[in-house]
Amino acid sequence: MSDYHHFSVFCDGFATAYFFIFSYLILKRRSSTRILRVTGWIFLFWGFECLKDIVLAGPGCYTETMLDHVLMLDGWSAVTYLCFLFELTNPGWVTFRRVAWQCVPFLLFTVAYCIWPVPPVTWAYVVLLAVYGVTMLLVGYCWKRKYTTYIYSNYSNVSSMDISWLKNIYLLGFLNMWLWLVISLVNAPLIDCVYYLFTVVMWHLSLYYIHTLRPVPVADAVPEAGPADTPDRNYFFAGRLEELVEKECLYLDPNLTLAALATRVGTNRTYLSDYFCNVRHVMFYDYINGLRIQKKCVPLMMQHPEYTLEHIAQVSGFNSMATFHRAFKKIMGMTPGRYRSGIQP
Repeated sequence: MSDYHHFSVFCDGFATAYFFIFSYLILKRRSSTRILRVTGWIFLFWGFECLKDIVLAGPGCYTETMLDHVLMLDGWSAVTYLCFLFELTNPGWVTFRRVAWQCVPFLLFTVAYCIWPVPPVTWAYVVLLAVYGVTMLLVGYCWKRKYTTYIYSNYSNVSSMDISWLKNIYLLGFLNMWLWLVISLVNAPLIDCVYYLFTVVMWHLSLYYIHTLRPVPVADAVPEAGPADTPDRNYFFAGRLEELVEKECLYLDPNLTLAALATRVGTNRTYLSDYFCNVRHVMFYDYINGLRIQKKCVPLMMQHPEYTLEHIAQVSGFNSMATFHRAFKKIMGMTPGRYRSGIQP
């Protein structure tokens, strides 16, 4: 065996240990969120996936025929990408039945290759993986846009729900799949090492992002029945909305939601969202955070230069500094620190 082959086995062992250990740590926690539990099962799958490669690392195992059989088994990992992506962008999507149906085409091709181990079956399988991957990414992208629109239309603080970081995982996942395709078709121990380490980095980064994530199910866009559903849509509640939000400073509530505000003004969530979009031309998130910045943050900065930015963000209704910085820069055109330095004598 070459030195690269020994190092490849070591990297494979490291990846196997990583996935088994973290799957155990995640699944044993009863307080884990749904997306964390789904990730825990995904890690368990990847643990066995890497363990399989260790078993097949013996002399004489990596023949061309064996590589094709390994390709069939490795293709099943595409389902784990789909489950992670779809559970993120459409919380609650992953069920046993749906996962089982996703596994059917991979099972059929695996059985077919065991019966007819010929190149056309292998290349047809590669085409299936390509189509499956592209379809998964397109659907995931559409669901991500729908999810993002939903949370920004219904919540004033989205730091624990936001999945804008998913674009980074998209890129890493795309590169990871190319690495996998190379090592599935070519016996290259050095590329194997890169693949195992890259896989661990990608999934650990995903785990880092979802550790504090609290995704919310996206409600169906069905109009709610209520007193606001009048044909002329004159938004009778507009005056009361201004009074409640601005005079009673409802925007200072860090947990303020569109549904809670709709109840206070005597309408429903759908109609109030329609008002923000068609009259205010802003999302609920931008409307509330705009008030927080203009009516609380800026006056505090001007009147109390001794206050820290963390304190100002907290008393203004922001529950994270990231949301505060992002909202402030969007409204004022500069960061809070730069704005404060400009108003100080």
